[in-house]
Amino acid sequence: MLFRSTNYAQSGGFGDMVTFSSSATTAINLTQVVTPVSITVDGSAPNYSFTGVGKLSGVGSLTMNGFQPLTLGTVNDYSGGTTLNAGIIYAGADQALGSGPAILNFGTLASDSTTARSLSNSITQTANTGVYFGDSVNTGPLTLAGGLNLGGGATRTLTFNSDVVISGSLTNGGIGTKTGTGAMIIKGNSGQTTLATQQQGDVIVDGAQFISGDGWRLQNTLPGSTIRLVVTNGGVFNVAVNVASGNLRVGLVGGDNSANNILDISGTLNLTPAAGVGANSAVNLGSGGANDILNLRSGGLLMTRAVYGSSPANAEVHFMGGTLKAIANDTGFIQGLTNAF
Repeated sequence: MLFRSTNYAQSGGFGDMVTFSSSATTAINLTQVVTPVSITVDGSAPNYSFTGVGKLSGVGSLTMNGFQPLTLGTVNDYSGGTTLNAGIIYAGADQALGSGPAILNFGTLASDSTTARSLSNSITQTANTGVYFGDSVNTGPLTLAGGLNLGGGATRTLTFNSDVVISGSLTNGGIGTKTGTGAMIIKGNSGQTTLATQQQGDVIVDGAQFISGDGWRLQNTLPGSTIRLVVTNGGVFNVAVNVASGNLRVGLVGGDNSANNILDISGTLNLTPAAGVGANSAVNLGSGGANDILNLRSGGLLMTRAVYGSSPANAEVHFMGGTLKAIANDTGFIQGLTNAF
């Protein structure tokens, strides 16, 4: 069924294969519970929206192909899943995407406003680039209660334009780059496999265990701004557990020289590799940016081979009541810092 009406009702039965294809702004009023076999949004309209007293239900699926925004403003329970191939899906309710999985091939998934939305769907990002979470205008935080599956990709770029809370698990792949000014807040036990570069926005390990198979690098690329890697509320961040060559770098060549990079620990950060400590497994500060700072707070535990400073940035360690523990004998355990206090 090719659909151009602004009211969608269903007289009974299993439902239709429905395509919304229009060049005009289209507000779809769901007047009752509808159970289409599938819905495809495929037009060039400036905006599509689904609102009303009804909902999308049944075993059907929803596919977004057009480059226009689609707002899902009803509480839906369709189980066939959601596929985003282009455009923007704005979630206007916590159950906007129904109960099935969501596959993000290209495009943006965001709240429809500044209101926080919690999505229980299993969400999979299938592309290294071109998938975005959040919106610079509709900045409502997204909670991914069903987790974020990286689809087996080794170098996914995670672009968060508003805050994203992963209360499920981050699994099945590697983070090549974290970008976008929104924070990535990890509240469910998670892991990633590759050498990761945090270029924009905070990363917060909040009460969860997060495992990075390779090293982690803070490389702030936004002039005059500050990014943070935070381990807090009993969180544990295990870095470079699968390699002997991994480090945690606070500041990196190629970042903006007016930007700041901060590592803030009140939980546990552990750089002990599974295969034994070699010449790496260290925290390095100062390789890029204006100020590269480690705050070791009360209750914090940093387990590392060494903490050392580099140039050209200001490299500081602030001891604020936490514990610094050596994982190997090293005569250069602390060296090269601009300040330590």
